[in-house]
Amino acid sequence: MDVIQNLLSTGRERLSRNLVEPLKEIDTTSWIRLVIIVCGYLLLRPYLVKFGEKQAMKGYEEASADGSELSGKKKTKGKVDPNDLRNLVDIPDNTDSEGDDEGEGETTAANVKASEWGTKARRRQRRVVKQILEQEEKRIQEALGDDEDKDIEEFLEN
Repeated sequence: MDVIQNLLSTGRERLSRNLVEPLKEIDTTSWIRLVIIVCGYLLLRPYLVKFGEKQAMKGYEEASADGSELSGKKKTKGKVDPNDLRNLVDIPDNTDSEGDDEGEGETTAANVKASEWGTKARRRQRRVVKQILEQEEKRIQEALGDDEDKDIEEFLEN
């Protein structure tokens, strides 16, 4: 119980020392300056908010007027936004052929286009998925084949 009373008395002393005493030490010019700043903020804030809303709406209307843009930003000639390229790259599903891998050893960072990054990894992944699917199909065919053989044997025995 002593600990709680000690904590409360310490809190009260610190509150009075840190909040009340600094306000007592402020002179009249500081009070006037503080009141002017607070009142100015309170009076100007609604106008600043409205101004910000108008600017945001202008930007939104300009962006929506240019419907051909992918990102909704103003485009400058010659600049390409990386986010615009993400949706443009189309990876066909049937690029598993080994003929596309010509010159893989000659590939350097200088002659690789941004849309070609990761093509080897995608091909490897497709090959792995294709192998897994083929193995699963073989397993299913073997399981079905055994059942069919058993059915045929049953008919032959009868």
